[in-house]
Amino acid sequence: MTGAPRFPSTQSTLAHFAAGGLTFKTVIDVGVHEGTPKLMTAAADALHLLIEPSAAHAPAIAKNYRDINHELLPVAAGREDGTVWLADRAIDGGKEVTHSSIAASKEDAESGDNLRNVTEMPVRKLDTIFAERDLAGPIFLKIDVDGKELDVLEGARQMLPNVTALSIEAPLDQLTVRANWIEAAGFKLYDIVDLDYYKNSLWQVDLIFVAGSVGTEFPGLITSPSVGPFDPDAYRDFSLRSLNRGKWAWWKRR
Repeated sequence: MTGAPRFPSTQSTLAHFAAGGLTFKTVIDVGVHEGTPKLMTAAADALHLLIEPSAAHAPAIAKNYRDINHELLPVAAGREDGTVWLADRAIDGGKEVTHSSIAASKEDAESGDNLRNVTEMPVRKLDTIFAERDLAGPIFLKIDVDGKELDVLEGARQMLPNVTALSIEAPLDQLTVRANWIEAAGFKLYDIVDLDYYKNSLWQVDLIFVAGSVGTEFPGLITSPSVGPFDPDAYRDFSLRSLNRGKWAWWKRR
């Protein structure tokens, strides 16, 4: 094993990467909202390229990233360069914007409840954004755009070979679709983290993938129980009985 025992969280996975020698010089954060604390902490020395179309979040971003090297791009990311309509909503019924979505027309953007703002704005492919900059690797890509993740990926086909690891939000009904797309692009599923439940049902997770080259460049990060003798002490059981005993351990099933 590399580093401390792992848990199903982005922070734990990134700490595991670091313990194995994989640290990131650039973070591309698509859909940053007001900030992504887990990336700000784990990659504090990296350049954070922040893509957030909603102007409502700009003041909080400036405050939260004041001590971090960053660049904010007030654009949407998509499969083609052009323009789209951005709808800001407060799904909790309050005044503050909680979610944003993009639509091809103003009419589509205005449909739905809890609307706060509708704005026409530029949409850029990640390929275009990447080509305009000299971004140092290794690169970590995070995508969380409330339903348009595949559009973002389609606009990043030329950039993806330069990405070492990526994280994408995946509701259960989109999990296999997004995972299959990313694996077809040459990545391997590395972890399933940050599980969210709604009304006692699993609602969505974050999927973390690594480039196919990671196993060669950082061999300590890729392990398989099929290689070599099984080590019970290396097994982590996240069942309730493990929690009740106050430690993560391997328990022989009888």
